[in-house]
Amino acid sequence: MIWKFIIVLATFAIVLGGIVWYAHGRHVYTKTREEVVTIVNDDLFGSREERTWIDTFKLGMLPDDASVTVLYRSYAFIIGVSVTTIVFSSIMLRRRKRK
Repeated sequence: MIWKFIIVLATFAIVLGGIVWYAHGRHVYTKTREEVVTIVNDDLFGSREERTWIDTFKLGMLPDDASVTVLYRSYAFIIGVSVTTIVFSSIMLRRRKRK
């Protein structure tokens, strides 16, 4: 019974992670900062753009860095851990049914 519950929980994690990824904008890479462009009207030089960066978190399919330490900040990590958990739980469920 515990293995079926773990499979359902891992499936729920994949679906919930997909919903969060979709809501954050379906980015390929995880973003930790977002660019804000403000158009400033100047009487002497006309209009110009000012660019500022604000700290934010947007979940992406892949991590924002090639380092292993930031791997958990991606949807691919959620999928990988959940699929591994489902496969392991399925193997344990089959092994238990044989006995």
